[in-house]
Amino acid sequence: MFNPSHSVLLIQRQKGSILRSKALLIFAHRGEAGHFFKVYPYRKPVKEIPGLYESDNHLILITGEGGENVKISLQTVLNLRQLDIAEIINMGIAGALNPKLDLNEPYEIRYVLKIKDEEELESESFDIESESALKCITADKPISSSAEAIRLSEIGDIVDMEAWYIAKVAAFHDKQIRVIKLISDYPGVPNPGNMVEQAPRYSHMLYKYYESHIN
Repeated sequence: MFNPSHSVLLIQRQKGSILRSKALLIFAHRGEAGHFFKVYPYRKPVKEIPGLYESDNHLILITGEGGENVKISLQTVLNLRQLDIAEIINMGIAGALNPKLDLNEPYEIRYVLKIKDEEELESESFDIESESALKCITADKPISSSAEAIRLSEIGDIVDMEAWYIAKVAAFHDKQIRVIKLISDYPGVPNPGNMVEQAPRYSHMLYKYYESHIN
């Protein structure tokens, strides 16, 4: 099993060149990545890949919300930059289905699930081999009711809108991934905070986790 680091020097000889393989950090929204843009000097967006930025250490991809945006963006990156990418790291905010999970805390995910049968709660899942045991369900729309959240909690701990799609594309390209989700709310429970206003704080928390656990 390949054990990647933040930025690994892989010798890949193509026409006599040596490529430096980097981590690809994926965020749904630029606000979630805001603190990274403050700290790292990113070059301009890569022209042929909207939403992709590059530093000397890693790449960042801003996909937009939801599965279709993820599939298009990540597939494009991997088609054009396959050899440049050592691992994929998805970071962002998500809702907690498990009441034992704390608000404003980042959690690493072990399993990502996509429900295929709403009535029976049957799902398709990917095991991303983290030391965590947490399960993240990827939904196609925000979970707005507490009743729906309670039902989903039977099979998952966290809910987002991108992780399963990232895992699916990564698996197709044989790329190892990590998924880190910061708990921003409990779906169906009123949240006094404004997500846009809270974005800088959330981004700083994600950055601190990245620096202490990944970089």
